[in-house]
Amino acid sequence: MESFIQTKLWQNTLAERQNDAQEQSRARLRVAYLTFRNRASQLADEIPLNLPYLTKHDITHLDALWWLADRIIGDDLLTREGHAFINPLEAFVLGCAFLIHDLAHSEAALQLPLSEIRSSRTYQDLFATIYKINLREDITESQHKEVLGAYLRETHATHALDLVKQHWTSPEGTQHFLLMDEELRGFLANSIGRLAASHHWPVSRLPDEFSFPVGSPPFSAVWRL
Repeated sequence: MESFIQTKLWQNTLAERQNDAQEQSRARLRVAYLTFRNRASQLADEIPLNLPYLTKHDITHLDALWWLADRIIGDDLLTREGHAFINPLEAFVLGCAFLIHDLAHSEAALQLPLSEIRSSRTYQDLFATIYKINLREDITESQHKEVLGAYLRETHATHALDLVKQHWTSPEGTQHFLLMDEELRGFLANSIGRLAASHHWPVSRLPDEFSFPVGSPPFSAVWRL
């Protein structure tokens, strides 16, 4: 498959273009997305460590959603009443949601102590469902591993709500975010997280969740969510 940057969605929103009056703002979104994508790719590579039986969930799976969006949107993407159907800010949020929607399938993405996961009500309920017994201290690690996988599958969409706000600390003590642009993160983290989490919501919930406009980012009054 060709690179996602060949999709109509990317080409009509975030791709470089000649004589672009919005070059600075568009480039800022484009660079932020590509950096985000690189960091998300590293976390996606951790998923098989917890869920080796899953279908492929690496960066190729995430990139493929741009092509799926092309098919769903169709020719409406190109123009609607003379204007772009999806603006660059909307495409950026959608692309970032693609990147994080499945990342919480790995323990590495959650950044939660294992003890906290195991003590959660969801984990304990799953344990009782799978093994028909209550969680006890003498449970084997292989049983814990199986239940952890079930927990990640059960909760990954909910955890997607907060992944953009979450940081990871390097061995040197430096904090890293998926979306490193602090201003973009502050303005868009909630929208990206909610859109990513929505892939596990009933369709009937979507109009209420996304019917209110967010507005324009501080650096550009041209594009709105």
